Amino acid sequence: MWKGVKLYYEVIYEDGSHSIAQYDDDDEALSATQAHHDRALAGESALAGVEVPAVRVVKVLAYEDPPGQLLSAHALPQDQLEAELPALIANSTQDGVVDLGVLTAHIRDLSNPFKAESAPHESKYKAEEVKELSLPWQ
Repeated sequence: MWKGVKLYYEVIYEDGSHSIAQYDDDDEALSATQAHHDRALAGESALAGVEVPAVRVVKVLAYEDPPGQLLSAHALPQDQLEAELPALIANSTQDGVVDLGVLTAHIRDLSNPFKAESAPHESKYKAEEVKELSLPWQ
């Protein structure tokens, strides 16, 4: 289905850290993450010559586009803004007065690619992944 199209992969580690990588296909992504996971199990460094321990991989998510570039042009469909605006205004209002600085920050945050909060082993991106890879070591 995705043959010939490079996907972006969000690698989620046991300690809650994340990284983004681009591979030719799922097999290459699984091979690379398996090698990293094996280094972690063996207590080895993440990379040769680097004194940073490898961390076990718990999840790998695939995206068509880089998930960190969500709405990088700071533009979105009018109907989406109209749907979200009432809640943004309510969250920016106290005692019947709208704090325009807070409202502006909420509106700008619509184009922020990161979720306000996410669980340690969940994606930190708002972008919708196309799939989650099945990890053979889990």
